[in-house]
Amino acid sequence: MNNGSVHVKKPLPHVIGQKNTTLNFTCAVQDSCLNLASTTITIISHNAPPVVTELPDMLKIDLEKIQDDSSFYIFHVEDPSTDNVSCALSRIYLSMDELTLKMDGNDAYLLVSNHIKNNLTLEHDLQIWCNDGTDDTVFNLTVRFCTKNNCQGITASSQSNKLQIILVYCFIAGMLIIIIISVYYLWKRLKTVNVENGTHNSSRQSRYISTIQPNSAVHLYDDLEQNGHQQISTDNVEMSAPETTIYENTNPFI
Repeated sequence: MNNGSVHVKKPLPHVIGQKNTTLNFTCAVQDSCLNLASTTITIISHNAPPVVTELPDMLKIDLEKIQDDSSFYIFHVEDPSTDNVSCALSRIYLSMDELTLKMDGNDAYLLVSNHIKNNLTLEHDLQIWCNDGTDDTVFNLTVRFCTKNNCQGITASSQSNKLQIILVYCFIAGMLIIIIISVYYLWKRLKTVNVENGTHNSSRQSRYISTIQPNSAVHLYDDLEQNGHQQISTDNVEMSAPETTIYENTNPFI
């Protein structure tokens, strides 16, 4: 008997509200003798509850940072089945109305009213649940309000501060892009100027070289002969010897 396995290539069907989904597959096999055999494979898929990440052990909030309806980031939630997730506060100890939970997509923020400054209780235990329509994820969070002097460790960052940090990073990235583009165009301009200077120098050299025909040749003997004829026609020749008498206007026949 041969063993086989079933491989899932894509997510199995999921029904919101049902924790388990049963799927039946019938497989038929045939050998070379035309003998048939069939079997049924049952696959049960289970719904996975929402997964919460980036949840701190304790949320510290500086009272000086609290303004009218301030919001502080507390966690991120995702559902493995990509179902919509909703989260809410199920219990607050000590009970108070100044704390509420707000969802922004898959990010959860704690809304704090400015009236909490009138409350002398500085620490609260929150119970939070997240639901994907089928299963719940329940967890606890301790919130401690502190002042600048006793607020040690990591404090919560408000939503506005988070937005400011994002804007600062975007500004820095934009400046880096502008600098890179400027350096590229400056390098390209310098390269173009160097090419133009090289072309100009080559043009000047070609004008000097063009005065000599490439197929012409210099004949030394022809040049000497030509210069010799010119010298004979223009120079006066005098011949004398040390003891030779020079007769002027002599007629050999007289």
